[in-house]
Amino acid sequence: MKIRSLYEAPTFPWHFVLETVDGRLMKFFINPARKITEEDLSPVPGYQARGNNSREVEDYVYSMYGLEK
Repeated sequence: MKIRSLYEAPTFPWHFVLETVDGRLMKFFINPARKITEEDLSPVPGYQARGNNSREVEDYVYSMYGLEK
């Protein structure tokens, strides 16, 4: 799945937040590491994902979940 970016957001423990190619913000449960599909995603308000010291994850994490930047 192609995405723009993947974040760790303290407001969503045990989840990663991703920004889709069309700009939507979605989250998914991080355990276990597996290929992510559209069914695994749930919507997130933009202000919660980008605020609160969110940070982009390292590049190797993308491949663990079958994601491409």
